[in-house]
Amino acid sequence: MGIEHRPGRRFLVEGLDLDAPVLRLPPEVAHRVGHVMRMRVGDAIQLFDGTGGVIDGILAKLTPEVLIESDASRRVERPAGELRLAIPRLKSGNTELSLQKATELGATELIVYAAERSVPRESADGGGWHMERFERVVAEAMEQSGGAYLPIVAVAADTAAAAARLGPGFLAPSLAPGLPSMDEVLGAARPSVVAAVVGAEGGFSERELDQLQAAGGVPVGMGTRVLRSETAVIALAVLAARRFGWLGAGEGGGDG
Repeated sequence: MGIEHRPGRRFLVEGLDLDAPVLRLPPEVAHRVGHVMRMRVGDAIQLFDGTGGVIDGILAKLTPEVLIESDASRRVERPAGELRLAIPRLKSGNTELSLQKATELGATELIVYAAERSVPRESADGGGWHMERFERVVAEAMEQSGGAYLPIVAVAADTAAAAARLGPGFLAPSLAPGLPSMDEVLGAARPSVVAAVVGAEGGFSERELDQLQAAGGVPVGMGTRVLRSETAVIALAVLAARRFGWLGAGEGGGDG
C-alpha cells in the first residue's frame, strides 16, 4: 500500500464557512502562513474549524491579505468514544508535552489541575497566560495530527475538583499491588467513555487518595514500572485509543 497523499499544511480557523468559494484568513493565521511557514501561492492548504468542518484548498493570494480558494469542503463525523484525562501541573514544560501527546492520540477533554505535589504550585484558575498557552498547544497538536475536533481544555484548582469534573467511575492509576490493569478494566467494561486522573511526580498524597475514592475513582495498576506523569498520560491515551480503534485497529484489535 502506498503512502497517502497529504492535503498540505493544516491550520485551525474557527467559524469556517464551508460553502464559501474564497476564504480570507484571520491575521494571526495569515502571519503564520506567509511569514512563519513561508508558504507560496499555489501551495495546498487545509483549514479546519475544530468542530468537524474541513476545507481543502489552494493558497491563492498572499498580499495584502491571504486568500484561500476552496477546492472541497466536508464535515467529518466525530470518532466513537471519549477520552477524558486529568493532568497535573508539571515542571519544565511537561504539562504542555502531556497535553500535546494526549491531543495527538485523540483525547476529547483535558483537565489541568494543581496536585498537592505539583511543581510549580501555581494557581489553576483558568485565567491568564497559562490557559491561553494550553489552548495554543492543543490547537497546534490538532493541526499536526490531522484531527477535526478540538478537545475541551479546562483547569481545576485541585485534585478533588478534577475528580468531580470527571465524574464517578474514572480510573486512578496506582502502584498498589494486586490491582487489575487498566487494559483489563477497559476490556471487561468496554466503556464508551474512558476517564482517568494522573498523579503528579511522587504520586497522590493520602488526602488525595481519600478524595479520589470518595469521588468514585477506580484504582487500576499500570504495571511494575514507575512512570513519570507525562509518560503515564501517554500510556493511558494509547490504551484508550487502542480500545476505541483510533490507532487503526478495531476495538480489542491486536489481542491475538
